[in-house]
Amino acid sequence: NEDAAAEPAFEATDAQINTAIGSLHSMIVELIQCPIMKDMIRDPTCAPDGYIYEHSAINRCMRNGMVVSPVTRENFPQQKLVRLHGLRAFIEALLNRITGDANAAAAAAAAAAA
Repeated sequence: NEDAAAEPAFEATDAQINTAIGSLHSMIVELIQCPIMKDMIRDPTCAPDGYIYEHSAINRCMRNGMVVSPVTRENFPQQKLVRLHGLRAFIEALLNRITGDANAAAAAAAAAAA
C-alpha cells in the first residue's frame, strides 16, 4: 500500500507553533538590528568582520579611523564594505507587509466602528 510507506504528516501543537514563530521573530529582529545603532537596519552592509551593519553607521566608524570590529573587537583584515541588496529588498518587503497589515487592520476597525 502506497499510503503505508508515506511519511507521517508533521503535527504540532499550538504551543509548538507559537514557540517556532517566536523564535523566527527573534532571529529576524537579530538579523536586521544594527550592532552599532541598536536600531533596525535599512541599508544593510557587510563589514570585513562578516557582521551586518547599517551602512551609514559602519561607514562613519571606518571614516573616523575604526580598524577593529564593533562586535568582535578584532582587527579588520581590510576596509571593504559590501552592500547587501537582497537583504535590503527583504527588509523593505517586510516593512511594507507590516505597514500594509497595520493599515488594513486600522481600516477594518474604522469600518466596523462606522
